[in-house]
Amino acid sequence: MVTAEWPRAVALHLTNIAALTHFAKVANIRPFVEMNRDHEQLLNSYNACIAALVKFRDIHLQVANRYILIQRANSNRDAVRQQGACEPRQVHINSKPRHGGLATAELSHENSDTAARGTGGTALLPFLKQIRDETCYSYA
Repeated sequence: MVTAEWPRAVALHLTNIAALTHFAKVANIRPFVEMNRDHEQLLNSYNACIAALVKFRDIHLQVANRYILIQRANSNRDAVRQQGACEPRQVHINSKPRHGGLATAELSHENSDTAARGTGGTALLPFLKQIRDETCYSYA
């Protein structure tokens, strides 16, 4: 839900992203860890941090899905109902199931024009998945 605090929250989020981008350029410890692989405690600590970051990114992906994408879908559904374009359908108990009674699903990618976008303008879920996957490659 968009509130009066929304613009401030977005601005703060963008500031945090800018800060993280800067830190990524100046504070990369991975080369140091790789040069000191014989220091077991350093290597284990670094890898534990990467594991925690991967876990955080997994949870962030779940939160984005639950609280942004699902809410967006619900609000779109409610808007369609308010316009009267979607009338409740009657279910006939005696009707035969389609597709031989098997559940079927078809996965489709959202149109790039309608895909949920992050604050940077990228498609939200593919971006978060890419960041999580790239983090997995950071183990030393």
